[in-house]
Amino acid sequence: MGQLRFDPDALSGVGKSEGEHILKKIESLWSNRRIVVHHPLRHELSGFFKRVVGKYRIVYSYDDNSDDMVIHLVGTAIQYIKLLFVSSGRVNPILVV
Repeated sequence: MGQLRFDPDALSGVGKSEGEHILKKIESLWSNRRIVVHHPLRHELSGFFKRVVGKYRIVYSYDDNSDDMVIHLVGTAIQYIKLLFVSSGRVNPILVV
């Protein structure tokens, strides 16, 4: 059986009340990982998936073979867009706050 893991700072941009709601969504995603449609990201973020929960985006990876899922980022749409620009090299990550 696979594992659900979190990057150390994955939930750092989420408040406590929203965090509880998002954790429930992540638990549901994990429980249904074999039947849900995973929405792949493209270009420099190929290999990652996203799930929208209200104003937040969950960026994660999932490996069918090992059945492992890693939650990399939970953030607002703006934080998600910054991630896209940083990963594409269009923005210096030092400038992203």
